[in-house]
Amino acid sequence: LSLRRQRQMCIRDSQLPLTDTLVVAVDGYDVIVTGGRGRIANRVQQLLKRHPGRVVASADQTFYFRGADEACVGAHYPAGAQPYRFLNSGGLAGRAGDLEKGAARALRDAGGWDGVSDQTLLHRRFLAEAAPCDGDGVRRNPCGTDVPCAARTLALDHFQELFGNTGGRAFLRDFGVVGGLLRNALTDTLPSFLHCPGERRFRAEFDRLAALGLPGVAPCGDGAAAAGDPG
Repeated sequence: LSLRRQRQMCIRDSQLPLTDTLVVAVDGYDVIVTGGRGRIANRVQQLLKRHPGRVVASADQTFYFRGADEACVGAHYPAGAQPYRFLNSGGLAGRAGDLEKGAARALRDAGGWDGVSDQTLLHRRFLAEAAPCDGDGVRRNPCGTDVPCAARTLALDHFQELFGNTGGRAFLRDFGVVGGLLRNALTDTLPSFLHCPGERRFRAEFDRLAALGLPGVAPCGDGAAAAGDPG
């Protein structure tokens, strides 16, 4: 099983005792945590107040097309806020019960999925829920299974209030350090996590932020190798 499939299975099978428990699930080696527990909990609660009952996902500029299925999803993706328009499964936050239901739904609807990336499953669900509700009480999905006009279950952190993400923008230097805090200069937000997809890219970005004085971040020592990488 791929790690990303295992992540959705772990969320589905977590059996947390309290469904209202706040949960944040992030990728591993290419993510740094820049906020304390209280600050993270407050930010998650703020996002859930705006998006009750939903799982909030990280957002980035990048969409990777892997075959006809994802090409269709990319072509019909909601416009959203620019430039952080696309869902990234490397950061998910919400109440335990909502995360568990979302993971179970994604795995249940995984027909034709190659198991490589849970991001594919969440892209499909986000697209289906973004379609308008018709007179028959159905959201017509242009790239897959239609869904009932129930409440939406996914929201994106378009302004990177919780999840910073450099996907597609690694060399545009959106992030800096102000007063010892990570700051996205593009959105003027202070995210509590930073995800830098891509091994060479995360090393270069971590080195840069360490040099800027971001607390708790040690230089990787070999990030300079990514200086010419356009990712």
